[in-house]
Amino acid sequence: MKNIAKIMLFRKLPRQIDCFDYKVPESLQPVIRLGSLVKIPFRAGQVFGVVLELSDNSEFENLKQITSIESSVPLIKAEQLALAKWFANYYHYSLTATVRMMLPEPLKNKVTITLPIVISGDRTIKCSDQSHQLTKKILGDKKNYLSISYDTKFKFELMVDLIEQVDLKLSQIAFIFPHKNSIQQFLRFIPVKFQDTIAVVDSQLFTSKSRYNQIYQSIKDNKKNIIIGTRSALFAPFCNLKIMFVDDIHSDDHINWDQEPRFNALEVARQIQKIYSSQLIFSSPAPKVADFYRAREEKWQLISLGEQWPNSKLKIIDLKDVRRLAFTYLSEKLINEIKTKLVSKFRVLLVINKRGYASFSTCRDCGQIPTCPKCSLPYTLSQSKLYCFYCKQSSDSVTCQKCTGHDFVALGYGQEQLVEEITKLFPKVSIATEANRTPTILITTAGSLTIDIIEKYDFMALVHIDSIFYNPDFNTTERAYDQIQDLIAKYRLYHTEPIFLQTNFRDNLAIRKLGHSYQQYYVNELKSRQRYSYPPFSQLIQIFVQDEKQSVAEHNISLIYNEIAPICLKYKVSCSKPYKFYKNHVRGRIRYYILLKFMPGNIKYEAEILNGVSTDAYIDKTPLNVV
Repeated sequence: MKNIAKIMLFRKLPRQIDCFDYKVPESLQPVIRLGSLVKIPFRAGQVFGVVLELSDNSEFENLKQITSIESSVPLIKAEQLALAKWFANYYHYSLTATVRMMLPEPLKNKVTITLPIVISGDRTIKCSDQSHQLTKKILGDKKNYLSISYDTKFKFELMVDLIEQVDLKLSQIAFIFPHKNSIQQFLRFIPVKFQDTIAVVDSQLFTSKSRYNQIYQSIKDNKKNIIIGTRSALFAPFCNLKIMFVDDIHSDDHINWDQEPRFNALEVARQIQKIYSSQLIFSSPAPKVADFYRAREEKWQLISLGEQWPNSKLKIIDLKDVRRLAFTYLSEKLINEIKTKLVSKFRVLLVINKRGYASFSTCRDCGQIPTCPKCSLPYTLSQSKLYCFYCKQSSDSVTCQKCTGHDFVALGYGQEQLVEEITKLFPKVSIATEANRTPTILITTAGSLTIDIIEKYDFMALVHIDSIFYNPDFNTTERAYDQIQDLIAKYRLYHTEPIFLQTNFRDNLAIRKLGHSYQQYYVNELKSRQRYSYPPFSQLIQIFVQDEKQSVAEHNISLIYNEIAPICLKYKVSCSKPYKFYKNHVRGRIRYYILLKFMPGNIKYEAEILNGVSTDAYIDKTPLNVV
């Protein structure tokens, strides 16, 4: 029997340390398993660990012995361990850190708590015959599906129908959402009879060790058959996973992009489908081009739920035409429509992409643009102060950093400026920027809108979302299209009134293809990407380092560049020179990047190239921005 165990500790360790070797006493050798929870001596005390590997030898001498096995049943399932090994290899991440991310820290004393009620069932939804037929087809053919979910109501019908028709005594079904608001919305549609079978796994769960342990064990024991959560739910100990439904796959919130480990939930879901031999369903009103392309290449079933929001219900106002008479951010057509809606006792929702009073300010005397000293982004004028919404920093005095002048001019259009104008136009109407005040006119940003907020308003206008088009990134058109389609999908769940959209970019593909099928947009965007070999025709990988001192960050990124640049040249992999992140500081640290561009023919050299990257650097295989 194998007498050496490689054990992961529930301790934060340096990145280069994966696990520790321990001797397995003869008395424990017959019962120890991969995934076993053990107690081991570590430094001056006893700590918990998980067995990741069993072997006959070790490169180390004088090994300590395992003290005890805490449970005869492995804490981590074989499928989870397979997922962890794939994850660590694919994302160039520590195996130990990956396993630790999957497991709750064991409790010293077992505690049983009453789990909170998670559903209210206050929004019963009647599933249509069309939904029944589609559900039977999905469960019958056992293929993977990508759904263009134009009709949000139809989508919820399908999701509830899947719960109703899957045999929950034998199987589990998982629903993955980009954020907690979407989870709460879905829970309102699930019939109360499923109350005891649901486990919600999101960031809030990890604030309670006892609750996390109890939910984890209930999923592992197949006592919870409906698992609903954000990307963290992907690492749950599924027992007999039948279907995984990933909703709103266009959302960037499915990407763990600003903390370790950096990963894409969709990629992990694909691997889970292979490990568990389950079915995978992706849903979105506007999938990312790369995801739709891959689904077609892999012969997924492509379906549409409902019809696209028609042109007759999307009133696009070209601000270029409006501004030929006078420069304005509010067209007369939109103002008149708001007046009409208010007379009809409608509540009005106005959407804008920028917080503060304006996009930025400039000194009228010298032209200097004041910037935040922490991140170097332009200050925004907000409530008569210079303010950075990224760092939450403000400058008490509105003084030019260059000439000490005080005469600033606001450029661009922000939420506070829109409030000011609307207040002048409708002085007797209640206006607010926070939904909890339930005003007659709500002026808010697109990022803070949820279905629950949209439901309360009868008319929606996208007043100014053009700022997204100014981002110099190949994803700009896709992000604009996704954002607008996402808002339309949420709005149409409860409303039929036309949506108004003001823009300077009437000829942009994202605007031109509104009201047309997703496939028409997809074909045009794909041609553009193929021309420049952007994803899905290439794989982009970012490497970055960060440090409080710029000289240290520059030195470290130079070492990496000098190491990998010759290898990239050898295999014809595009490798950028080191460049500084556009934000001067991120959490007090300066970042420097290298961007790699792999083509299909040289992606096989990825591991060899990235082996030259130090453990102090970060590797991002799903970069949101490349500038």
